Amino acid sequence: MSKHDEVTTYKGDELRFYEDRVCDRFGCINVDDMPDPQPDCPVRLKEVTPILERMWRIAFWDIESNILETEKGRYFGGGAKFGPKVYTRDISYSGVLGLNEFYPQVMRDSLEVTRKVRWDTGFTVSRGHAVPEIDVPWEELDIPEAEFTSRFTTNNYSRRTDDVVWLWAASDLFTRQNAPAADWRWLYETGQKFFKRFYAPFYDPSDGLYRGQVSFVDVRWPHKESAGGYPSHFTVKDCLMLKASTTNALYLKGLSVMAEAAEKIGLKGESEDWADRAAKLRESIQKHLVASEGYIVCYKDRHGKKSHHTDALGTALCILHGAVEKETAEFSAKHYPTSEIGIPLFNPFFKHNKMYHNYAAWPFVDAFFLSAKETALQKSQCAYNFALLARTVREDGFHEVVDMRSGEVGGSGHQLWSAAACLNACRRAGLQKE
Repeated sequence: MSKHDEVTTYKGDELRFYEDRVCDRFGCINVDDMPDPQPDCPVRLKEVTPILERMWRIAFWDIESNILETEKGRYFGGGAKFGPKVYTRDISYSGVLGLNEFYPQVMRDSLEVTRKVRWDTGFTVSRGHAVPEIDVPWEELDIPEAEFTSRFTTNNYSRRTDDVVWLWAASDLFTRQNAPAADWRWLYETGQKFFKRFYAPFYDPSDGLYRGQVSFVDVRWPHKESAGGYPSHFTVKDCLMLKASTTNALYLKGLSVMAEAAEKIGLKGESEDWADRAAKLRESIQKHLVASEGYIVCYKDRHGKKSHHTDALGTALCILHGAVEKETAEFSAKHYPTSEIGIPLFNPFFKHNKMYHNYAAWPFVDAFFLSAKETALQKSQCAYNFALLARTVREDGFHEVVDMRSGEVGGSGHQLWSAAACLNACRRAGLQKE
């Protein structure tokens, strides 16, 4: 088997990825069953299998279907079912996965829109989302979240406490584009404002970690029984007061980006200060978010107890951002469970019956986790990643989520970060472009 075959074909017990089809327990999806779009982006793959060539074009088709022109500006939406809402995390994660390379100006526009919308919305929140223990100027409106998102075109901040992710996306974009100092100055000055207003209040000096939800895992809805991707008894306060490995890894990256940006614009002293803060956060993550058994925990709860759960994205981000020692990275990557329908978002899953983050695999998380596993174990995971992605393609492109109980693919079609995950896997596999 050639090296090219090793990254473009996969043969598991049930999951098989061939040149022209993917097969799993439900049957086969042939390349001719997939959409055959001609996206505007002219970049194509060369000397690849028919199914990979098709998946590449479908990914661009999905991405371009999410470019929204609104009164707020131009930005990427999250997927077919989400409409013109501004999702910082979807945009940012997708940018890092591949959009920064192929749609740099739309990404820059998108990031600027997210900064304006978040700044203008501030700490105005919907009913039940203010947490007085966090010292910010909450303004709680007596309206449900659905009405809030309709009015403000984004969720309230209590549901978006991983907002710092934009710094990773911006630095990746500017690095790839060899951006001028003016862009890095914009990043630095904007980052300063957001650290002071939005991020500093969530820092807990007692353990050196940042509070906030598990990244992209929605906090529970007030007055509803299930907390989704958290224990069933969790409240909004429980979700916001915990310290998550995902979100702290994002803060670590954000602090490092601020140090880099300060250095690029000639602020050596400030760069050293940001780098020192990053080093201290790294020490806190290693001390408080690694279990005695050696794996990266999902979070430390508001009472100081480490979760018995680990999660795929937290594991991935801690490895990719150098938050943990080499031994922890290797152990966590090696022992995290995988399957032929997807990589479980949580290990183990929570005991309640809610499925969306719980009992689920998310293709974009699969891509980050497998990238981190490659980093830790120095072995390509691309063929496996392609096979998982291919089974999520339907007539409306790449889909959002996989139910780990049934193996069924669901959620929104034309899902932005699932499509971006395909670009990422192609990049990691070293496939040639023309």
